[in-house]
Amino acid sequence: MVNVFDHLWYFTFLLKRLALSGKPSGRIQSINRVNVYVENPTSHDSPESQSSAEGQKAILVFPDVFGIDLINVQLITDKLATDLNTPAYLVDTFAGGDIQPNKLPVGFHLTEWQKNHRPEQVLPIIETVIKNLTAQSVEGFAATGYCFGKHLPCCFKSPSEGDHDCVSANQD
Repeated sequence: MVNVFDHLWYFTFLLKRLALSGKPSGRIQSINRVNVYVENPTSHDSPESQSSAEGQKAILVFPDVFGIDLINVQLITDKLATDLNTPAYLVDTFAGGDIQPNKLPVGFHLTEWQKNHRPEQVLPIIETVIKNLTAQSVEGFAATGYCFGKHLPCCFKSPSEGDHDCVSANQD
């Protein structure tokens, strides 16, 4: 049986065909050694000013296998932040181990790559970001994930709320 996900050439082809237009307006920052693309619609002065105000809400965005450097997911993060007037944080859930669409090694298999990016590896990364933002007075989180990251919003707990509701929609 052929696993379509092992044929990433098809997905890299789609990325080129389905590229969103625009220039990302956020910035990549390090939050406790986790790279995060941050778009704060209320502040573009400096990286330091992109922290959260007291009582602030935040949107967490979890990328597909191509990670936070992909322009499409940065533009989606920008749009969420702007439309909802809420800071959005695109989290590098792969700790730099994302897939580079134009640099796939010969014989690359996504199923093998996934073994190093299971919830037990990914959730501590998300928890690091949540703890840092909570320490900056963020009191509530909304989250969304794309493709590989779609299940992640249902896997973590908001520190201030304990259990939370989660809805996952999928078109697989």
